[in-house]
Amino acid sequence: MPQEAARASLQRLLETCRRDPITFRGETIGPVTISAGVASRTTADASGAELLRRADGALYKAKREGRDRVVVAEDAAAIRTEVTTPALAGAAR
Repeated sequence: MPQEAARASLQRLLETCRRDPITFRGETIGPVTISAGVASRTTADASGAELLRRADGALYKAKREGRDRVVVAEDAAAIRTEVTTPALAGAAR
């Protein structure tokens, strides 16, 4: 799925969760928020782990910016410095 289509799909999901209450076992729960990071593999990605690291960086950026949003990893170098998850940082080496 192209990056823009993935972003648009996640944005629609986010808006649906904002708009429609979620009921579980007869009780309405919420508010439900979604934070998502989107990345597409580029020629600069040395591995699948690099792609996951950029997507993870975009996810954490979404959370830092106030949650309930979709962030696209536009530039591998810019996102790389934002990754704080030790498991993924070690996996991409």
